[in-house]
Amino acid sequence: MNTHARRAVTVRLGYSVAVKWCVALACMAYAYDALDPAATARARLDGCVKESLGQRGNAADAAVATAASKEDREQAFSAAVYACSTQP
Repeated sequence: MNTHARRAVTVRLGYSVAVKWCVALACMAYAYDALDPAATARARLDGCVKESLGQRGNAADAAVATAASKEDREQAFSAAVYACSTQP
């Protein structure tokens, strides 16, 4: 086999491998985008925090809820986020 033919075969094999890797990476990116674990986790955390704050709001007296300061609301939010983020 001459040098030109060897180079042509090598280029074809290299091209084939590159195409396979590109297809594999595209499939993995599509699967990752479809599953999107970050969005799922964020949605769960948001739902948990809203539920936790809603339960606290229902349990609290209306007069106390309106008199709550911004710091108290931020503290309640932080506590809810922490409690939800440590749940399995």
